Amino acid sequence: MFRDYETFLCVLDKKLNGFFENQKEYICCHKGCSLCCKTGVYPISEVEFLYIKYALERLPGDVRENILSKIKTLKVQKAAESGDKNWTYVCPFLEEEKCLIYAFRPIVCRTFGLPYFDDNNKIKVPSCMFEGLNYSRVYDPQTGQLSDEKFRKSGYKSEPLAFNLSKKFLHHSKLAQLTNMHFGEEKAMIDWF
Repeated sequence: MFRDYETFLCVLDKKLNGFFENQKEYICCHKGCSLCCKTGVYPISEVEFLYIKYALERLPGDVRENILSKIKTLKVQKAAESGDKNWTYVCPFLEEEKCLIYAFRPIVCRTFGLPYFDDNNKIKVPSCMFEGLNYSRVYDPQTGQLSDEKFRKSGYKSEPLAFNLSKKFLHHSKLAQLTNMHFGEEKAMIDWF
């Protein structure tokens, strides 16, 4: 059922592992760090939702019910607070600082931590950078760029890089074409449920 998507993820993960390895000096992510899971919109495509739903159905009943209860509460809060499409929330799959569906996590989670070019070719940095984590020592908030000057002063050996990891790029990439991927509509994770 998910053969094309899993092939896509397998190749993407290999590329991402290389990117993370190349940029490891800048990456502060570690087991138990879940800052990125505590405030987000978590935009996912239809195929990602179906994959998450598949993972959810395989979790033990009590765990699954707890997640569905969290989702229901989040949906009520979103409707009451704003209904805003950019409303942020704690991921309902986060439990005791761990992702309950890690192997099935969406692309936004897989790519998080690396700077990337958005659809307007502007560099976007991971939100944890503003907490003094990933890339914080080489990012210039005034220019919104990774700073060559800060890099030279930092003592880091590898140059900080941004990657083509926007959803639009990935959904229309050669990899997506080669794996016959069609992602479908995209919206916030809780809006799929």
